[in-house]
Amino acid sequence: MLRVLPVSRARKPYVVRLAARGNPDFRQGSTLPGVRARQVRAADFAEASQHCRAYIAEHDLGGGNWAGGEVRDHTGALVARVSYNGKVWPPGPWAPEVKPLWG
Repeated sequence: MLRVLPVSRARKPYVVRLAARGNPDFRQGSTLPGVRARQVRAADFAEASQHCRAYIAEHDLGGGNWAGGEVRDHTGALVARVSYNGKVWPPGPWAPEVKPLWG
């Protein structure tokens, strides 16, 4: 049976998690006051990266504060991760031979 997605989900099939944490290098707690995690929709990996970089800039986050970037498809499966620098990587552990999916 074919499942018809609502227009917004069909046009923007990915859900991107935007989140921050205290920087462990500075012995900060697990949260940052005033910075709330949220989820946004993205049409593709380029837009997912743009959302992440905008969130990072909006909250003036450093690399140790970035805790978001998970990109999930309409089934909830993890399909990519956006790193602090905006590159989009396949899910799973990073290794030198892994190439970015975007960026």
